[in-house]
Order: sequence, then structure tokens, then C-alpha cells
Amino acid sequence: MNRESSRSVSSSHAHASLRLWLSGIRPKTLPASIAPVLVGAACAWRLLDAPAARSCIAIDDRVWADLEMAKGPCFAPWYAYDGALARFVAMTLLCVGVALFLQIAVNFANDYSDGVRGTDASRGGSEAATGKPRRLVAS
Repeated sequence: MNRESSRSVSSSHAHASLRLWLSGIRPKTLPASIAPVLVGAACAWRLLDAPAARSCIAIDDRVWADLEMAKGPCFAPWYAYDGALARFVAMTLLCVGVALFLQIAVNFANDYSDGVRGTDASRGGSEAATGKPRRLVAS
């Protein structure tokens, strides 16, 4: 076996291994982890943007509100304050990342435990042949 063919074989093996690990993530399940985070962020946005959330409690004379013109800090939406929108988006993205990580970890743990128990012994073949997703441990 010459050098080029051995590289081709190892590259093909690495590609197949990477594809197997990516299928172990089970990408079809990932939207199920993102959806609750997005719904929660939308509810938080709606709640914070409600007119009742804009009420101010004056602790000194610097807080003012012109009720006729609807101007002043009591009438500004929460995201108009310096950095509030960026923090909200950052926290939302952080929560999405954590939810994705947890879903992927659960998928790998489920795959491992099913493989150890022998539940997925028949799921080592291709998905096209069996109609069921391929499992890492069974493969």
C-alpha cells in the first residue's frame, strides 16, 4: 500500500467517524431544545415592553415625567437604556447555547446507556436500511 492510498483510507475513515459522531448528536432533536428558550425570551420581551413595566418610582427630584408629551425616563422602553438590548440578546444566546449543549449531552448519554444495556444492538446498520437512526455505540 503506497503513501497516497493510506492517506486516502485514513481520511475516509476520519470522515466516516466524524459523520457518525455528528449523527450521534441527532440534529433532528435540537429544535426541541431551542424552542422553549425562544418562547421564554419572547415572553420576557413582551412582559418587559408592557406599559405597566415602564412605571417609575421617584426616589429623588431627578426623575421626571411629562405626562402630556409622554417624555422622560418613565416613558422610555427598557431596551433604550445603555446596553440593555445587548445584554438581553447575549443572555438569550447563552441560554440557547446551554440548551443545545444539554440536549446533545443527553443524546450521547442516551445512546451510551442504550448501547450498554443492549437495547440498540439492531441499530448499527444504516438508517436507510432499518428506517431507524444509527446509534454510536451500536455502530
